[in-house]
Amino acid sequence: PFYALCCDLDVPLFMHPAPPGIDGPPGDPRLRRFELDIVVGFNLESTVAISTLIYGGVLDRHPKLDICFPSGGGAIACLLGRMAAAAAAPRPWVPEALREKG
Repeated sequence: PFYALCCDLDVPLFMHPAPPGIDGPPGDPRLRRFELDIVVGFNLESTVAISTLIYGGVLDRHPKLDICFPSGGGAIACLLGRMAAAAAAPRPWVPEALREKG
């Protein structure tokens, strides 16, 4: 209902990442050194969120959904080939629409 409502109201969805440990329980201790929670953590969370939207079929179900990720989309641009290969492989979690597109 949330994504459909965003489409119906024609409002963009702004998704700001927040790696674990920023405002809640401690996150991955490996990210504490060199402030990697800030340096890579935000992009990691954006990459996971965008991948979940794609593989979960949200973008296919709501093609008019306008989403903004302020971190530049995480590492999605670098991972497009791997993501397409994963979608084309015979994995049970890949939606049919993605299998066709590859």
